[in-house]
Formats: sequence, C-alpha cells, structure tokens
Amino acid sequence: MLPTGTQLRAARALADLTSVQLAALAKIDASTISRMESSGPRPVRGQAATVEAVVRALEAKGVVIESDGVRLRKPRR
Repeated sequence: MLPTGTQLRAARALADLTSVQLAALAKIDASTISRMESSGPRPVRGQAATVEAVVRALEAKGVVIESDGVRLRKPRR
C-alpha cells in the first residue's frame, strides 16, 4: 500500500519532524517530501525506493502508516 500525501504529513507531525529533518533521515531532498505531501488524499507518486526510504525513516521514529491512517507504535513492555 502506498501512503497518501496526507498520511505522510500526519506521520511527519507525529514524529515531530520538519520536512528537512525527514528528508535527511531518508537521504533525499526536502523538495521531494514537499512534493509527496502535496498529493493530499491520493497515493504518493515517486520512485518505489524513495517512498520506501521515507516510510522506513518514519517507522524508525515509531510511526506506523496503516490503510486508514497513522499512529505511533505501542511501546514494548
């Protein structure tokens, strides 16, 4: 499942990251994050490896992207 632009924006907010910080973690240009987020409710477009890098960076910060939204991963006990 490809995340939507709205989900990426929400996930970034949950992770408390700026677009520049997320781009650095994903090792991509910040303009790419802006472009992805601008797709709004539609699935993001871009190279699969780039989208995967962004999702992995968000997951490393504890964010889970699901089909119906985003959430923080539950802490391990």
